[in-house]
Order: sequence, then C-alpha cells, then structure tokens
Amino acid sequence: MSENQNRPRVEWRNGKCVVIQPDKKTAQKPGQVKKAPVKPAQPPKRTVKPVEVNYNTNDGVSFYDFLSQLKFKRSIVVAVIVIALLSVTVSLLIPLFFTHGNDVDPYEYEISADTQELETDPVEIIIPDTPVTYSTVDDVSICIDPGHGFDDVGTSNDELGVYEHEVNLAVALKLRDKLEAAGMTVYMTHDTNTPPPDAQNPYLFGMKKRNGLANSLSDVKLFISLHCDAFYEDITVSGPRVYHMSDDTGGQEIAENIYTELSELDPDRKVFIKPMSGYNSYQVLRESEMPAVLVEMGFVSNPEEGSAMLTDDWCNSTAQALANAITNAFEDGVIGE
Repeated sequence: MSENQNRPRVEWRNGKCVVIQPDKKTAQKPGQVKKAPVKPAQPPKRTVKPVEVNYNTNDGVSFYDFLSQLKFKRSIVVAVIVIALLSVTVSLLIPLFFTHGNDVDPYEYEISADTQELETDPVEIIIPDTPVTYSTVDDVSICIDPGHGFDDVGTSNDELGVYEHEVNLAVALKLRDKLEAAGMTVYMTHDTNTPPPDAQNPYLFGMKKRNGLANSLSDVKLFISLHCDAFYEDITVSGPRVYHMSDDTGGQEIAENIYTELSELDPDRKVFIKPMSGYNSYQVLRESEMPAVLVEMGFVSNPEEGSAMLTDDWCNSTAQALANAITNAFEDGVIGE
C-alpha cells in the first residue's frame, strides 16, 4: 500500500480518464516509517511554599509600631531642644531691649490715652561754653556726667522746645559751681554741647569712655549722671527718679539723700528710688568702680514739668538740691572714706 501511494493512479471521472499524481509533501518514501509529531517538553511545575516572616521585636511590639514609636520619641527630643534654644535666646535678648527704657512702673500710674494740645512759648536756656576747670580742696572729688550731649540730643519735647542734653548740661554746670564752692574737686565728662574739632581732647562721647574717665581718676569718690525722662503715652507722668546698683551701698546712701532733698522742693511731686541689678541696669552705673547714681530729674513730656525745665529757677533749685545731698553725704561720712 505504501508503494501504490507513491505512484500516479488513474480514475474515471465523468466518462474521462484522469491521472492523479501523488502529493509529494505527504508522500511517504519507500521504507520510510511515519513518525508521530513530538510535542516540546514542558518544564515541571514548581510550587512555592510561602515563608512566614516574623516582624515582631523581642518585646512583642510589631516592627512598624516600633518605628512609629521611635519617630514619635525623636520628635519629642527635637521639640525639647528647640524650646530650650528659644528660651536661652529670649533670655539673652530681653535685657538688650528693656535695659534702657523709661522704666515707668505700671503700678505707679494709671495710664491714660487722653492727650492735650500744648500752647506755650519756648524759653531759651543760655548755656555758657566754659572750659573744664578743676579745684583741689579737702581731698574730696566727684565726677559729673551731663547725660547725652554733642550730637546726641537725648529725649525731647519739640512742642515746648525742651531738649534733654541742654537741660542736663545747664543743671550740671550749676551743680559743679556749687560743689566747688563747698570745697570739692569736680571733674566733668564734658562742659559743652559743641562738638570738639578733633579727637585729641578731654571731651568724651560714649558711655564706656565716660565711665573710663571716672575710673581712671583714683581720687573720685562719686559718679553722678544727670538725665531727663519722657513718657509720651501719658503726659501727666512726672517726678524725678534716682537709680543706683542694688549692691552699691554708697550709691544707695547718696540716692536716699537726693530723694530727701528733691522731695522737699515740691511735697506734691513724687520722687522714686530705683535699685538696679545685673545687666538689667544702666551701663554708667554697672561699669562704675566707685559709688554711682543716675538721676532722671523730671519728664520733658509733662507740660508743667517740661516748661519748668526751661527756666533758670528750676535748673538752679534742682542743682542746689543735688549739691545739698552730696555734701551732706560726705559730711556725714557715708561715702568718701
């Protein structure tokens, strides 16, 4: 059968003889055995057994919970560090902003927002430009510092024409004359508000230099700095304030004497003593190597007190009260030993 399949054969179809040729593609050669088609080998199926992973820590807390707790603890530590740094920064900055303010005690006054127009004619203060003079009597010497001065006006009341550096110098010059008349040696940090032509002169500008002058004079027993105050939020605030370091016994004695003398000038006017400490204090007091006081003689912002500062009577009476307080302190032996 296999040989006949490889040969042409004849068939009768529709009355005709038809030769049918064998299919060469499917014809089987003599002696050839037909093989069944071979399917490609399939890889064996592999089964993967799931592996159980233990995410638990030794204490029984899950790994993810452990990470969450760790992040939370780290956030707390960072927050504590930030708060500590902010606290230190604030504690260092507060003295810088609040050391040299007007220092009006909020409990001393009831602050009012009311204001009033000032109608007054300014009075000119005539300040003589005299050279610094010294006297040597009884081995008692002090240093007077007229606050501010030169190009530093200090506080002011432009409506009244009152400028602190002029009032400070006017009283300081009168105080110098009265103390010298009492036999004391008087040094002044400056005796004019006219800026010096050069730096090689006895006039001093900065606070450190003013302290430096007093500290360099071995015979100086007292340093007094004269100033005027202002409180524009309530122009009714008035009255002198006397400052000293809380650990300065001599300064406290002088401050109490000044308090007594200034109170007698006007019994209706309040006078306050203000002890200071540490860096929350005025530099001219803090850096002084001898007893020291700083006197705020009044408020230029107060219409009545500011107008009085423009008169010679007020300057003279204030200087006399200060001179009495200082001479009494030396006569009583509370300072100067």
